[in-house]
Amino acid sequence: MDEPHAASSLAEPRRVEYLIAVAAMAYADHEVVDAEIDTLRRLAGAIGVPDAKFATVESAARKPNEGRVDVILDGFRNDGCRFALLTDAILVAWADRHIAPGEPEELARFAQVLGVPVAQAVLLGRYVGSVIQDDSAHGQVYDLTRALAADLGAAAAKVPSPGGLRALFRRLTGK
Repeated sequence: MDEPHAASSLAEPRRVEYLIAVAAMAYADHEVVDAEIDTLRRLAGAIGVPDAKFATVESAARKPNEGRVDVILDGFRNDGCRFALLTDAILVAWADRHIAPGEPEELARFAQVLGVPVAQAVLLGRYVGSVIQDDSAHGQVYDLTRALAADLGAAAAKVPSPGGLRALFRRLTGK
């Protein structure tokens, strides 16, 4: 049996806020596509956001309020869910199977507000890539992971040396 989502234990209003912050990622490239809304809907189910509240989340995806999102993100800065939130934002960014201009910058901004170092954000991106890959798309997902890592680093200008990141990745993955 799968473990429950980290955000599923939050109070309902906090779960809705969590998903509103994640939903803002859908608009990072100024185009919200069905795959992103579908991903948000699945996340809503995973964390227990009632269907009646999903309209608020979808509205936030289509027209995010950056100030509100930053307040929400800052509220998760010292919360263990901040890593899940960033991971879910990366999942939404990849919902359409490509990283569009604007998305790496928004992910870097999320990481900064959440207090997540860029190196960890890159590792989360690689984790998401490994989870969504399948045999037929292996090369495509690898390219997405590589592109996200490069773009996140450029957006935040803080990526550690490639050797250091590779060593950390090998330690974490055993590869």
